Amino acid sequence: MKVLARIPLLDPLEASPPAASAASAEPRPIARRRRGGPFPVASVAVLALLAAMAWSLATWNDARRLQRHRLARTQQAMATGTVAR
Repeated sequence: MKVLARIPLLDPLEASPPAASAASAEPRPIARRRRGGPFPVASVAVLALLAAMAWSLATWNDARRLQRHRLARTQQAMATGTVAR
């Protein structure tokens, strides 16, 4: 089996300069901040309104298509002289 890489052993007494300065620094208070700014209420409201409009148009179109289908079936049944059940 080939050795692809070796991990060097680190001396625990030898600290890196950033770690040494971070250990000696005073602890900072945790600042609570929002990520990305305020919530985009207006954009979400517009998208919800557009989704509701699209849903209502799709529902209206389905009902209209069903009504035309039923009308065509009754006209076809009357033209042939039979009653569709």
